[in-house]
Amino acid sequence: MSAAHIAGMSAASAAAVALAGLGAVRGRRQARRHDMPLRILLCFYLTGVLLLLGLAALLGPSSWVLAGTLLLLAAVGPVVLLLCEFTLTLGARTAYAWYWWPVALVAAVALPTGLAGAVADHQHDGPGYVLRYGRAGTADLPHAWNGPTTVKVDGQWWRTMRVEFGPGGWDRYNHYYTMAGLENPLFSPEPGSADDPTGVTLKVLVVDGIAFETTGLHASTPGLAPLGLEPLPKLLWGLLPGLLIPFLMLASAPVRAKRRRALGEATGTSYVPPRPPGPRPAGGGRSRPSGAGTTPADRIYEAATRQDKQRHRPYRMSVSSRQVRVTVGPDGFAVEQSIGATWRRHLDLAWRDVSGLEFSQDYRDPVVSLYVIPAQGTRRHALDSSHLSGADWAKVADAVAANTDGRIRLDLAGRDGTYVNPDA
Repeated sequence: MSAAHIAGMSAASAAAVALAGLGAVRGRRQARRHDMPLRILLCFYLTGVLLLLGLAALLGPSSWVLAGTLLLLAAVGPVVLLLCEFTLTLGARTAYAWYWWPVALVAAVALPTGLAGAVADHQHDGPGYVLRYGRAGTADLPHAWNGPTTVKVDGQWWRTMRVEFGPGGWDRYNHYYTMAGLENPLFSPEPGSADDPTGVTLKVLVVDGIAFETTGLHASTPGLAPLGLEPLPKLLWGLLPGLLIPFLMLASAPVRAKRRRALGEATGTSYVPPRPPGPRPAGGGRSRPSGAGTTPADRIYEAATRQDKQRHRPYRMSVSSRQVRVTVGPDGFAVEQSIGATWRRHLDLAWRDVSGLEFSQDYRDPVVSLYVIPAQGTRRHALDSSHLSGADWAKVADAVAANTDGRIRLDLAGRDGTYVNPDA
């Protein structure tokens, strides 16, 4: 791996992170400023600093190559944290919120470590490592090119090992070989001539039982040679948890990962608004409808206004679970989703923009959910019916009827899943 390759990879990584950061900042400007977790900003800026320092080191003196490479590898750690943060936002993963940060930290440390092990494995037995850490010795010409021969390492006995000729070895030693291998000195016409292999000795450097003939051998990145030392190539195993943990975080998503849309996203199907409620008795009374037309929504409306028959008084209430928090007030209807330890608002509509609320299903998603029917446009998914208990849904229905003066009534009978999108 040359310095040019590393510089190109780092430049591409820096460009990708910069583009991703610009897109994230642009998208965040449309939302509330406090919605962006501080850890995302810290990871993003830390990545940029490490990339800039790594590039500066690579473009500097050759002695800085090792430090620049390690800085670029360290920049992968914050990127892994950002990836895990993005993965955890794809659905209601609140069940994993208490331990996802330590697990993400493990991945953020393991992946750069594994990449460092990959570079070390590539450098081990490479030209730079051989020239710097190889043990000097002498060897006889092998009977076959790059074949085994006897080698004497300084301070050791003669041993048999394979010889690897350098880039310039062919030009220097090929005239000693024929198609059958090393030329037989007995049939040499002139013993002791330049073509006689007898007495020819190779100067070699031995690494891991291989003798390297160093003619024309040059290191492209000699500064990375220390990474080839044992046991650094074994750090390559760090790639296993570094790659598996983000994937398992995504694969371990609850049912929300199968919804194919984000919370509050429009379904893209047209919908006919329900028939508005009929006129109420004159004088502001809240009498119960009579006959076969009485519905659970009418009874909920009566219960919400029973304490004050003459004038209805709006109030604000909020119910929450591990997945969502629903707030109903005089101004409108809001749904927030739990992301880690924070609440992120996904739906916030004023009552004047809401035509109705209903439980229904979508042909792409069999889960019974609450949908908001806006005054204009297509209906929008608010939350799954399973995200709140029956008692909480009753409170929501009471508050909706109370704060809209009965204009909007939430029929809890639809929670059994009998209502299906008619346009599916």
